[in-house]
Amino acid sequence: MKRRDLAFLMPFMALAPMEYARAAIKKGALPGCEGTPAAPAPYIRASELVLDLLGHSLLPAANAFAQHSHTLHEHLRTRPWADCRAAWVNSMLAWETLSAVPVDALLERRSARTVDFWPTRPAQIQVLLDAGTTRFDSPQALQTIGASAKGLPALEWLLFRNDGSAPQPALAVALAEQVLLEARTLEQAYTALHQTTWDEADAWSAYGNWFGQAVGSLEQLRLKKLKANTRGKDSAIWVRGVSGQTRAAWQAQARALQAFFTGPLDSAPGSACHAALPLPGTLHSLLLGRRYPREAERLQVLTRAMVQALHQARPENTASLQRAQQSLAGLHRYVSDLGSELFDFSLGFTDADGD
Repeated sequence: MKRRDLAFLMPFMALAPMEYARAAIKKGALPGCEGTPAAPAPYIRASELVLDLLGHSLLPAANAFAQHSHTLHEHLRTRPWADCRAAWVNSMLAWETLSAVPVDALLERRSARTVDFWPTRPAQIQVLLDAGTTRFDSPQALQTIGASAKGLPALEWLLFRNDGSAPQPALAVALAEQVLLEARTLEQAYTALHQTTWDEADAWSAYGNWFGQAVGSLEQLRLKKLKANTRGKDSAIWVRGVSGQTRAAWQAQARALQAFFTGPLDSAPGSACHAALPLPGTLHSLLLGRRYPREAERLQVLTRAMVQALHQARPENTASLQRAQQSLAGLHRYVSDLGSELFDFSLGFTDADGD
């Protein structure tokens, strides 16, 4: 299978099968979790880890993005302008979930540049509108439009800062169709990954790549998304600020990263107890299966703290942003150390997001 340049190496002999590795979170280790039963954790082969991660997290995210992109496109074709805003929000949140851990085709195709070039350039969008539909009434014409006037951010500006007068709907339909085509391509790619018969070496290399992207995404969220961007002064200085969905976007990314590291720990951000059993495909399940229960427990604590901090973060509240950034930094340091010290992962990150 084709793999990117990121190198993640582990001695293959470390993958030799064991019958079972039993690991348990100590009773009462987390506040409010007294009486939590010990969780038996079978040894997980690399191929099982990758397929479980795809099946439980990555492929459903790709399916959801394709579904919501289809709904957005259909609404723009058939519904009143104001009714399309909720469909845009759903599509955007599905994209935030999928792109939080960018892997394989999403990176190779530079999908973020097609779907999510931010900040958008309202002046360039207005040039298109002033020129009329001939600038965007065919696939060939759309190819001449720069990335900064396409994708979800351009649709956000059209839907939330404009009234839907002609030719705005025609441009919105054309841009949504591009997003939909990319979403369907990604869904097909993720489906193919899930149907792949993986050998252990390829599977471990792939997981190492994906681990590196997840670790890097923590830094991207901290350094890029949780800070105002003055380049967006013509639209909004906060990501998703035009639609008022900044916090929702942060939270979607946080939950997607949580799904990679531990799976859902809580039924709600403020609830006390964590999941007793490891969710297949997560880093947590890998740690338990390799006899690292203390590290798995600490991962749960830090991941839950990160999700809670992002739930409480507000663009207008500097202290809440600092707490969220500190929480992300702490989790980033911890998982980076886990990768290098326990699994010999050589960390790297590909930033293929738009501007």
